[in-house]
Amino acid sequence: MDFTVLTKVQLIAKCKELNIKGYSSKNKKELIELLVSSSNPVKTDEVENTPFTFIDLFCGIGGFHQALKKVNPSAKCVFACDIDENCRKI
Repeated sequence: MDFTVLTKVQLIAKCKELNIKGYSSKNKKELIELLVSSSNPVKTDEVENTPFTFIDLFCGIGGFHQALKKVNPSAKCVFACDIDENCRKI
């Protein structure tokens, strides 16, 4: 839905309809942002199952790798680097 064509009163009514809280002190632009963000929520299960690649700069011993693999097992690191030689060996 194109919220930009609605008036501020209509945007507030839409917020009420969708049970969105915190709209009363917002201006029109902020109301639109609030409605857009609530219309497209990110679902956790979608994130967990979405394959993607990443690079890990200043990776240390790989803590970020390990955490990301637990959140999304399909994530694949395509490049990792660290200045510390001992960290690179691990």
